[in-house]
Amino acid sequence: MPARADTEGGMTGLLVRGMQVIAGEQLASGEIANYRQLGYGRSEYCFSPLASAYVHDALAAFDPLSAEFDSRALEAAGPAARIPLGRMALQIRRKIRRYLAWQQCSNETWRFFGNAGVLPADLDTTACASLALLDGVSARTSGEPEAGAEALERFPMTGGLFSSPGSRPAGGEESPLLTLVANANCIACLAARGAEYRTLAAVLSERAREVESGPAGRLPFHFALAKAWRHTRAPEFEALASQEAQLLAEAGHAGSPLAAALRLTALLDFGVEGRPALLAAAELRTWAESQPAWSCEAFVDPHCGSPALTAAVSIPALARAAAIFAEEELAACA
Repeated sequence: MPARADTEGGMTGLLVRGMQVIAGEQLASGEIANYRQLGYGRSEYCFSPLASAYVHDALAAFDPLSAEFDSRALEAAGPAARIPLGRMALQIRRKIRRYLAWQQCSNETWRFFGNAGVLPADLDTTACASLALLDGVSARTSGEPEAGAEALERFPMTGGLFSSPGSRPAGGEESPLLTLVANANCIACLAARGAEYRTLAAVLSERAREVESGPAGRLPFHFALAKAWRHTRAPEFEALASQEAQLLAEAGHAGSPLAAALRLTALLDFGVEGRPALLAAAELRTWAESQPAWSCEAFVDPHCGSPALTAAVSIPALARAAAIFAEEELAACA
C-alpha cells in the first residue's frame, strides 16, 4: 500500500482545501458559481448550470451515496479527514441536484443559461445535468432506468450525432470538438439509464477521427470520452479509447492546473496507470502545492469556468493517484 501524507501539508491538506474551495463557491441556491472568461486573466460571473453539473460528476468519487463512489479516493484523505470530506461531497452534490432540478425546463432539457434563458436547449448541459439527477438514491431505485432518456431524443441528429445548434451565445458556438464532448456525455448518460447507446458510440468513434485538434485542444474530449469508456467499456469504443489514451500518454506538460487535472483523470479512466499517469499526477500535485488558489479556467466554452470546477476535477484525480503511486514516486517526478 503506498505511503500517504496525512498532514495538512500533504495529501490530506490538498483534498480538504480543494473541497473547501468548492463549498465556498457554492451559492445558497446550490449553484456552483460559474464565470465567463474575458481574457487577460479577467472573468465575470455568468449564470449557467453547466459548471455545477460538471462539479457534481467530478465529486462522485468522494460521495458514499453515489453509484460512482471510489472508496480508495476517500481513503487518501487519511483517517481524520475521511468522514468530513465524504460528508462535504455528499452535501455539495445534494445541493447541486436541487439547483439543477430547479433549472430543468418543462420538456426535461436544460438551457446553457438556465431555464429563463432565451437560447434553445443545450445538449451538453442536458446530458450532464440529467446524469447528475440520476445519481440521486431515489432516481437509482425508482425502477425506471430509461426514464428521462427521452430528453436527449428532443435534439436533432446531424451525421449520426446529437447536436444543439444555436444553444450557445456568440463566441461559444457548437464546435466540432464540443459536439464530440457532448455526445460522449450523452453516451455516459444513456448507459447509466440503461438505454441503448451503442449505435451512438459507433458513430462517435468514426466521427472523432475526422476532427483535427492539437493535444491541448483535444483534452476536453479525452476527458469526456474516458468517462464514457469508464461507464460502458463498449466494444465500439475500444479502438478509439486505445488510440486516444496513447495520444494522451505521449503528450507533453499540460500547461495549467485544469489541463493537468483533465489529463490525469482521463488517463486513469482509460486504465493507464504506468509512467504517463505518474508524470501527470506529479505535474498536477506540483500545481496544487505551488498555487495559492485554484485557477479559474475556461472549460470547453469561454462562458464556463470556475475555481470550484478546477478544484473538483483536480482533487479526485490526486486522490485516485495516491492510491496507486507512493509519495516517494510522486516527489521524484516533481
